[in-house]
Amino acid sequence: MGENMSKFAKFFISVFILAAFLFASAGPAFAAGERSITLISAGVVPGKGVVFTFQVKGDFDSFGGTVRVGGQDFYLACNFRDDGVLSCTMNQGGGKYAGQMAQVSLNGYAFSAVIRPGTYCYSVYDYEFGNPSVWEFIGTHCQDNSAENGGIIEFYNDYGYDDWYDYMYMDPSILPCVDFGAGFYYPSCPSNPT
Repeated sequence: MGENMSKFAKFFISVFILAAFLFASAGPAFAAGERSITLISAGVVPGKGVVFTFQVKGDFDSFGGTVRVGGQDFYLACNFRDDGVLSCTMNQGGGKYAGQMAQVSLNGYAFSAVIRPGTYCYSVYDYEFGNPSVWEFIGTHCQDNSAENGGIIEFYNDYGYDDWYDYMYMDPSILPCVDFGAGFYYPSCPSNPT
């Protein structure tokens, strides 16, 4: 009788283990299909800092996460945008981490991404001599880093000159000849500013 009991116990334990594996593997796969988070982008947004965007499927009570980049750990502050995309901003750091690999953890999901640099765009003006002499907007210059006073760019002026010229960035608060209300590039102050 001990031998029959042993065969029955072995059969029962085998069926139990097989059923446990079946349910254990089916459970998480079903739950993962209902809820998911997918990283869309990682980049510097001028004026905000490093921003990660995510596509979210399913219901989550809240969102919390961290980022490890440059040997430092940062928290993420997350909000949904009007278009339904989850936008998470790193609490510190900013553009100095552009081009570096970030390890992101959000609600238990792990991601890796290179942080794209931000784009800063500035107006370019030139002084058109004539009667009357006037400042003219000649285009927009975009660059990866924010401009600094005295910074020089080479910009093509096809508004009467058809050539490349050097233009200097200047904050209007320290420029004596004109104030366009925001930082801009210009060739130099004319001798008789308007």
